[in-house]
Amino acid sequence: LNEKAIKNDTVRAKAYEVVGAELSKIIPRLKDASISTTDLEEYQTQLTVLIKTYSTDSLAFASSLQDTAELDCLTDPAAFKSSLDSARADRLKLVTSSKAVATYVTETIKPGLEKKHLDLQVKNMGTE
Repeated sequence: LNEKAIKNDTVRAKAYEVVGAELSKIIPRLKDASISTTDLEEYQTQLTVLIKTYSTDSLAFASSLQDTAELDCLTDPAAFKSSLDSARADRLKLVTSSKAVATYVTETIKPGLEKKHLDLQVKNMGTE
C-alpha cells in the first residue's frame, strides 16, 4: 500500500508541477502582449499554496503508512489500531487537498486562461 501511495503521489506531484510550470510560461507571454496578468499571478500564488498543502499531506500519509507497516498487530493491537486510524485520517486530508488542487485548476485557473485567450484574440483582431 505504501508503494502504491508513493507512486500515486509521484504522478500527481508531476502533474501539479507541469500545471505550475505552464502557468509560469504563459504569464510573461501575456505581459509581453500587454494583457493584464494580475489575476493569473494571484491564481499562481494560490496554486502554489494548494500544492504545498498537498505535498505536506502526502508526506504525512506516507509516514503514517510506514509507521503502521512497522507495527506488529499481534503484539500491540492498540498501537496498531491507533496508527491505522491516524493513517486513515491522513489519507482523508490527502484526498481533500488533492481535490482542492484539481478543483482550483478546473474551476478557477482554466476559466481564467480561457478569458485571457479571448482577450488576446480581441486584441489581435484590433491590430489586424
